[in-house]
Amino acid sequence: MTISELYSIERPPPIPLAEHEQRRKKRDIQEIVEAASRRGKKEQAVRDKLQQLESLLPDIINLHKLKASDWVTVLDDVDEVATKLVALKTVFPRANVFKVVSRLPRILLKATVQVQNDAEQSRSMLSSLPDPDSIIETVPDLVDPLALSRALATLKATLPGQNPLQVLMQSPELILHLGGEVDMDDSSEYGAEYSEVMDNVMLPIDRYGRSILDYASKE
Repeated sequence: MTISELYSIERPPPIPLAEHEQRRKKRDIQEIVEAASRRGKKEQAVRDKLQQLESLLPDIINLHKLKASDWVTVLDDVDEVATKLVALKTVFPRANVFKVVSRLPRILLKATVQVQNDAEQSRSMLSSLPDPDSIIETVPDLVDPLALSRALATLKATLPGQNPLQVLMQSPELILHLGGEVDMDDSSEYGAEYSEVMDNVMLPIDRYGRSILDYASKE
């Protein structure tokens, strides 16, 4: 799928901002310009890239979602943003990836290959469910396989006796009300619950025979 085809399907139209939001956006842009200036970047070039990003993802610029220096990093590789959208759409064809990225702009800090690899791992973990795409659209954080693993463990610990995958399918927003990710080291009891739930989830294995949790344990 090309970015043009993606636009024709689901790109959201720009929504007129309320006056206070316009002021907030203006302040945010100025902070990003100043952060870029500290890296030796020219103001007009930065503003041009911000406009390019906004043309791809209307109204995505928001310092509540990413700090100014991170937005500068995104702008450094703004030409890759469209490629990352297409990569996500390839893995989750029924999800509105514009909505996913607008809610989770930090995904743009990852290399395109990592965006796709993470998405494929999460897709594999949800492969037994009828509509993984709707889960990712509702809770974009779960496109990260480690976040998904923790979410499943949270559901298992909170709702013992229930299949966490089925709970997630029926009510994906429930994980938001439960506080999202849980620290896996909180307690030995939680650790036991985590191990039990992950025994029932098929984790993707890389060519070295290691799963996402093997890498996470080294962080």
